[in-house]
Amino acid sequence: MKKKLLGFFVSLFGLYIAFGKLSFNDLFDVLGLVNWPLIFLSMFIMILSVLVRSFRWKILLKPINNFEINNLFFSTMIGYFGNSVLPFKLGEYLRANALNKIYNSISVSTVFATIAIEKFLDLLGAFFLIIILIIINDVPIWFRNSFMVLILIMSFLFIFILFFGKIKKNFLVKSFSSFKKNNYIIKINLMINNFIDGLSTIRKLHQPVSVMFYTFLLWFMYWFSVWFCVVATDINISFLEAGIVLFATGMVIAIPSAPGYIGTFHATAVLILTDFFSISIDKSQAFAILNHFVGFFPMVIIGGVFFIKSSMSLFLKNTSDS
Repeated sequence: MKKKLLGFFVSLFGLYIAFGKLSFNDLFDVLGLVNWPLIFLSMFIMILSVLVRSFRWKILLKPINNFEINNLFFSTMIGYFGNSVLPFKLGEYLRANALNKIYNSISVSTVFATIAIEKFLDLLGAFFLIIILIIINDVPIWFRNSFMVLILIMSFLFIFILFFGKIKKNFLVKSFSSFKKNNYIIKINLMINNFIDGLSTIRKLHQPVSVMFYTFLLWFMYWFSVWFCVVATDINISFLEAGIVLFATGMVIAIPSAPGYIGTFHATAVLILTDFFSISIDKSQAFAILNHFVGFFPMVIIGGVFFIKSSMSLFLKNTSDS
């Protein structure tokens, strides 16, 4: 409850930072001049990126089974919907359960492991692209410092994946033989076994080049999505500088906030455009609203429809690890 309240207040503070100096007349003037076809193109790219993410996930899951791409797209969209309406990125929990509901043969813990690998790949792609940005373009000091935080998170994820990848199955019941008949230990042991199975897919990849191709393709799709929003709002920054906005808003979503990164996303976008690029406050606010909209609205609508179709609950109590 305390974490939820913290996220709520962080979002409120972010909204205050972003829109504390809001002039509705100026904002509506900017929105009235927006190139809406480019906004819808940006939105289409974001939807298409979910399909690309599904293709990459299919490759990661292939050592386990050959899953159909439409089911992976379905589950991923439900995950995005969950992240938009639930705190603490619990959408990944919905995503894992959605795939498990379609394919009972794969456990939720195994799916979680492949999602952990996915997150590491996302960070790896961002790592290389940010290095290029820092080398060839001027970036804010806090952006460089945030990059160091990204490296720490990457290191943690790498160690986490490496640690579980080295663990042998059934180590829990073997280490604590006196608890072999304890139902809780047995269930935890089974979950760890399934998680290890999921992590083992990274060692069995047959298409590592394709995985990295999809990883960089995803980031460039996000980059173009931001760029189209920049052009649509008549903001005078370059394509490379739009990348700084992309990665700045991308890194800040790690901060606890209300669902959908409301507030933190807007504050970061407005601050970097006004303080670093000297863009007017009204254009910066319009960009923050629209750029958040193109990544939020389609995921909530499409993901929400898929979620209702799946007959799942937002408050799943049981996961299948049998």
